[in-house]
Amino acid sequence: MLWAPVALGLGAATYLALPIEPSLPWMGVLFSATLGAALLARRRGMRGAALLILLAAFVGGMFAGTVRTQRVAAPIISEADGPRRIEGWVIDVASPGVSGGRILIAPVFISGVAPSDLPHRIRVTVAREAVIGPGEVVTFRAMVGPPPPPASPGAYDFARDAWFDAVGGVGFSREAPMFTQLEPPPWRLRLVMKINALRWALASRIVRSMEPESGAIAAAMVTGHEAWITEEQTEAMRASGLAHILSISGMHMAIVGGFVFAAVRVSVAALPWLALRVSGKKIAAVAGLAAIGLYLVISGAPAPAERAAITGAVAFLAILFDRRAISRTPWPSRPWRSSSPSRRRRPLRASRCPFPPRPPWWRWWRRGGRRRARFRCPGRSAPLRPWGRGWPSASG
Repeated sequence: MLWAPVALGLGAATYLALPIEPSLPWMGVLFSATLGAALLARRRGMRGAALLILLAAFVGGMFAGTVRTQRVAAPIISEADGPRRIEGWVIDVASPGVSGGRILIAPVFISGVAPSDLPHRIRVTVAREAVIGPGEVVTFRAMVGPPPPPASPGAYDFARDAWFDAVGGVGFSREAPMFTQLEPPPWRLRLVMKINALRWALASRIVRSMEPESGAIAAAMVTGHEAWITEEQTEAMRASGLAHILSISGMHMAIVGGFVFAAVRVSVAALPWLALRVSGKKIAAVAGLAAIGLYLVISGAPAPAERAAITGAVAFLAILFDRRAISRTPWPSRPWRSSSPSRRRRPLRASRCPFPPRPPWWRWWRRGGRRRARFRCPGRSAPLRPWGRGWPSASG
């Protein structure tokens, strides 16, 4: 249904606004019950099926929030009276703050903290020239504490975002981190650090190859790293209303996926012996799907990039399965088809037929003495009866 994603988002927002944490087993039982009732009502064609589907989507949003909260649960560091000695792996370089650059660390040792109470991640602010790339083992002294709460009611909740990012501590350091030696980390952490090290090396090479100002923006648009962007550039982008360009999202994914799709399709069409043997459109769709997947990894997979990648992947997969990637007449645009209890006629989006379904005034048009042309659409066993003028007949 068209409003199901809205209900899902409202459920997630309601979960975040709850004063207490709901029980995960009870939320699972409630979601299973509402989903089962919605499927049963839809199967039997009951009048309240749409409302039950919306209710199931709403409860599903709350259940998804509960599962996500339990999945990322990690210890949070306590307040400290002085600096602490920290040893750990540099996972990534975060976007710089006003005070300097920020590095994301997987701590192995923090003075005054038991091993069982170590947070999974901590974010430390250091001087811009002291930023170290991912994959290195560092040790330094820093003031570290729990993520701060909102400055005022309704303000930005940094602690909530830090919780879902598994960041259990934030702080700053006045000294430059020093290299040290530790035992090899788990394979998952090694994989993450290798990918982030590749992104950091690519961003560094882009900045070195271009001018500092243009290279900083290019590195941010390709890899998501904003460590080289100065405060003057940030203010200029905000004043001109172009700050959103630095955030990798739909525009960037469309450029990358669309360019690769067009280039591969033109290349296949330029080779007649290949174009006659394979489907150039499907090969281009596979290349476009691989391009947006690779770009998602290189960009660091922020939330806007993930949404854009999912949208692009759905379009390319539709091409691979002989469906319309972009349809001008989706079935939700005709509300009279949404509530139809008939199972004999299928929605337009699942029929592969380019002709729209019959409107409510079909009976009136039929009584006017007009004959209906009978033809068959690919992928359907039953003939469709079109409406309006200019429709092809069975012979044409």
